[in-house]
Amino acid sequence: MNLYLDDDSLALWEQIPSGNRSALVKQMLRDYTKSTVVDKHQQKIRRYESELNMLSAKRSNIESEIAMKKEMLSNLRSSASDLKIDFQKFWDGLVKHARDAYASEDSHYSYTRKSQYKIHSVSGKRINIENIRTGRTNSNFTKDTVDLALQRLIDGGGKVRIGHFIPVKMHEYTVVALHSNLYEFDGYVYWSDVAVKPLVGSSIPHNRGPGFGHQPGVPYDDWNWVRVLVDNKPARCCTGNPGWSDKIIIEWDEPNPIWPERFQTKYFRFDVPGKMAWGHHGEVMDMLEILD
Repeated sequence: MNLYLDDDSLALWEQIPSGNRSALVKQMLRDYTKSTVVDKHQQKIRRYESELNMLSAKRSNIESEIAMKKEMLSNLRSSASDLKIDFQKFWDGLVKHARDAYASEDSHYSYTRKSQYKIHSVSGKRINIENIRTGRTNSNFTKDTVDLALQRLIDGGGKVRIGHFIPVKMHEYTVVALHSNLYEFDGYVYWSDVAVKPLVGSSIPHNRGPGFGHQPGVPYDDWNWVRVLVDNKPARCCTGNPGWSDKIIIEWDEPNPIWPERFQTKYFRFDVPGKMAWGHHGEVMDMLEILD
């Protein structure tokens, strides 16, 4: 029998001595059946509903796994992936970033930002993670786990579906958050040949152009920019005030079908690093600063 628990319930479960857990579950079942009038017909219905839900979940996981394997196979057959990753160099860098995060008490989040984690301890062979909400500190991964994940990334041509890079979610979140050659976008984990990090407003150069009232300023061709990935496409970005007010300006390397010339708006903010909210209707752009 498999018992599925959320993080809070799991924390309570782990406080029960392992030798007492089986007896406790059996006693709870006996107490329940004694205190409840069980209709055999309804009992069968519930059992079949439960089995059907489990089978549906398994089917969904299998279909997702099949889709991922087909994509990897297609990449291998077409020789689409010539990605080369030095596994030892990657692990050494990951350990360094983990130690830095531990020393500075930095935290990182799940992709949805519903869960928050930090590094609990680091050695050359193992990285331990703390779930800040539950206080659990017994989750860890080793180089072997990371090596398998990198091989999946190579087989996938430089990208792999989230949840398939590393099966344990908090381990995947941690590796992607710590290593500057990895990022998540639109349901995939991507490899970047250059280092990237979530863009924040303070990293965007500001330019003062010739504005309203013919005030002196820096000509547009001499403005300072930061290199970025915007929704996974290379571009350059800055802020400036060529008129009445400050605006963010984005120009893509390749023509963007939505904004052929450039994108600009004065209605923007970075509530979360790497996520630029803009406009008045909840629009968001994923923005990463290119470091190299």
